[in-house]
Amino acid sequence: MATAAWNDDSMTRLEMVLHVFTGGAGTVLGSEPFPDRNQGLGALRAKDRSPFIKNFRMLLSSWPNTPSALQKPLETSAINTHVLAVEHCATLFYVQSFYNTHGRPPIIPRHIPERSSVV
Repeated sequence: MATAAWNDDSMTRLEMVLHVFTGGAGTVLGSEPFPDRNQGLGALRAKDRSPFIKNFRMLLSSWPNTPSALQKPLETSAINTHVLAVEHCATLFYVQSFYNTHGRPPIIPRHIPERSSVV
């Protein structure tokens, strides 16, 4: 899925992947506890997801056939509608690319259900 340039610097590739997730390597490698609230790409507010969407966009921008919307950097001060548009484009591109490569849909971030206060 990614370009041949990734093979030249596996550390850069790993860092790019880890920056997409809250907690970085700890979350990916399982040394961090499972989150008990929506965070990272699973955060409820676009403002809270924005840094992770930015990192996800950067990761995807190096893949072949990346849509032009993902080739432009996402500004820190981007308004929510632009962040949501980039997120939507990145999600569609990622899911389709993953499916094309692996023949199955990917596992994607979800929201953690709120606990009911009723006992």
